[in-house]
This record gives sequence, C-alpha cells and structure tokens, in this order.
Amino acid sequence: MAATLPDLCFEEIFSYFKYDYSTLFSCLLTNRVWCRNAVPYLWKCPFRKSLTTLNAYHLIRTYLSCLNNVELSILNSHGLYINDKNAIFEYGRYAEELPFKYLNDAIRSWMKLKVDFWKYEKLLQPISTVICHMLMRQEANIKNVGIELDRENFPELGAFSEYQNCLSRVRNLELYMDRYCTFTRSQSFLGFLFQIATSCSNISRLIINSNNNSNFHSLSPDVIAGIILSQKNIEELSLNGIITPTIIYALQRQVHSLKILKFENVKFKGISFTWLNRCKKLETIAFIRCNGMLLDSGLSYLTTNIKNLEILDDKESFTSSSVIEVFHSIGENLMTLKLNIIDNNIMNVISMCCLNLEFIDVEVPDEMYTVVRRWIETLPVKSFDLHSDDDDDKYIIDESEIGEADVNKIDESDEFEEFDGFDDKFDNE
Repeated sequence: MAATLPDLCFEEIFSYFKYDYSTLFSCLLTNRVWCRNAVPYLWKCPFRKSLTTLNAYHLIRTYLSCLNNVELSILNSHGLYINDKNAIFEYGRYAEELPFKYLNDAIRSWMKLKVDFWKYEKLLQPISTVICHMLMRQEANIKNVGIELDRENFPELGAFSEYQNCLSRVRNLELYMDRYCTFTRSQSFLGFLFQIATSCSNISRLIINSNNNSNFHSLSPDVIAGIILSQKNIEELSLNGIITPTIIYALQRQVHSLKILKFENVKFKGISFTWLNRCKKLETIAFIRCNGMLLDSGLSYLTTNIKNLEILDDKESFTSSSVIEVFHSIGENLMTLKLNIIDNNIMNVISMCCLNLEFIDVEVPDEMYTVVRRWIETLPVKSFDLHSDDDDDKYIIDESEIGEADVNKIDESDEFEEFDGFDDKFDNE
C-alpha cells in the first residue's frame, strides 16, 4: 500500500521529521519507494559540524563514487585513485548548503582513514575541487554558501566556472576571513566571489566578516560592492571590518528591501547615512565597536520603523546628544534595545520616547548599576538584561504584576528570549 502513495504524500510525511536523520535513514531500508523519497532529505545538508569521523568518511566516500571520468582523472594526476563503485543516486543534486569549512573538515576525516598524513594538505584542494565540480555538474540546488577562510585551501575556480547557473540559486552567503590569511592562492577565491556577483541576483542574507584582514582589503576593494549591487532584494546585511564609499553606494540600491543592517568594527570617516531614512522596511540596526558615527552622519534620520536597535561602542565615538537624537527619531516603535552608553539624559529620553519597549539590555559601570536597575524597573518592559563589571543579571517581569514592577530573577536553567543581534550561522529555510 505504501508503494502506491504519490510522491507528494511522501513529501508531506517526511516534512515532519526532515531533521531527524536516524529516522530518515531507517526509511531508506523500508523499500525502494521510501528510499527514493527519503534520500533528498538526508542529503540536503550533508556537511555539518557535528559529523563524526566515521560518518564524514562515509559521506566523502559516497560523493567520490559520484565522480565522472574527468573528475577522477584530476585525482589520478595527484596520485589518488578511487575504485569505489558508481553511486545509486546522484547524491550531489540534493545538496542545498555548501559550507566550505565543513566540507574541508569532512575531507580531512576521510583522509585520516585513507591516505598518509603527509599528503593531507597536498590533496585537500584537489578533492574539494572535484566534489564541488560534481555538485555543480549534478545541478545541486545550492541556497546557502558559507566560506570561512583560515587556510589557503579553496577549490580551484574551474569547479564553478563551467556551471555558473547553479550559483544563481544562492539565497544566503556568509564570508568569514582569518585576520592573518595571506591569500597566496587568491585567484580562485576572488574569482568565486566575482562569479557570485555576475551570476547570482537573489541573495537575501549577506554576512561579510573580513576580520580587518588587510590582505583582503587590498585584493578586493570593490568585489563586495559588486555582489551587493547585483542583488535584487537583500533583506539582511552584516559588515564586519570592511566599509568603502562604493559599498555605501551599493547599499543605497537596497533601500527598498533592507530589514536588518549590522555594522561591526568599521570606520565611517567621511561617510553619510542620511539615506537611511529611505529604508522604509528597516526594522533592525546595530552599530558595534564602530568609529565615526556622529550625529551629522545621519543617525538622527533613521526611519521610525526601527524596532530593534543595538549600540555597543567604545563610548568615545558616540556622544550623549547623538544617542538622544536617535531615540527622539525612532523611539515610538522601538521594542528591543541593547546599549552600553547610558547617562541621566539618555534614561530620561528613553522613558519619554520608548513607550513600547519590551526588552532592554544595558551595560553600565559599577557605580551606576543600582541607579540604572531602579530606572529599568520603571519602564514598561517585559524583560531586561543588566551588565556591570562585577555582575550580570537577567530578569523577567511578571506581566500580571507590571503595575507593581515585580521583578523575579531567572534561574540559569530557564529559557530566556532576547534580541541578541545577529546569529552567525545558517538558517534552514
């Protein structure tokens, strides 16, 4: 009876446990129909941090069994001969995520059981190249790409150049650089970024963390701007350690779609942000350890749609007056706030303007802790997080007792929801 069910029914069934890999694996053994319908779910996100060495070995072994003669010849030229039987399915076509770090980690796990230790780094790039080429050849539905460069092992550009259409489906791109990465093999990495800029126009979430890598800045001053410019609707953008006038120009082409905007460790010397008032969909904005964001940069022109605000700075770049202007501008709709700049004037304007505030996270000096805590208890917030040099308290206010500001301290075992900026991880769609 199960074999007569249409595929749509199986999709509905498997959707309830699509991340329960042990159950999905059991479905493979039921019969051919169940196996054929379970395989796509098992192979959507094959590269994960939690893979054991043995599981990673079997994963890479299966992918290597999918290689064609051209791909096998590349490995043969490096002295690596694969004799595994041809795979039953085209497993590569089901992949929706390509996190290069986890791909390399899985390859290293495979090599531990298959090749000599001294060949590890020599073979890593060729193996990752042929696997990526296989994924592109089998038209993998890649939606999420994660690049974390801490070494010089990025696949050769030829793995992607022949099948650029596969990159057109990317929706989420995350790029993390090691501060000391020297880019001695920069051509393939930068070429990949240029291919993203030319072939992909549907990225909605873009995370760039250059970690203030001077080599990256000198090699690609405009490649990030090119990626931003080529997208139709970026909804979330995070920039860490990199900003240029061309990037700011590119950002202005996304004012119609931006919902989340984060800047961290960047210097805004000579850059105006008056265009922010055109970001009508912008709801979350964060400035973390940034320099040069003064009043005349445009913070006072933030759209009133802002619901989540985060200002964590060295306390020298932001003046009290500039922060006050921000709350006058966006306070009405503000719901969550993170702040490490506080004084009496700021507290007064928050009390007057931020009447819909639900959560506040404040970092204060020791001498202000008691004063700020008493002030927070007068706010109409449901929960708050208060930090000082010697203490770190999380509180939730019982909504039934809000009138009396009854504050109960949370046990560390309790769940506590709060706006904590941006998660540096993939979001499964």
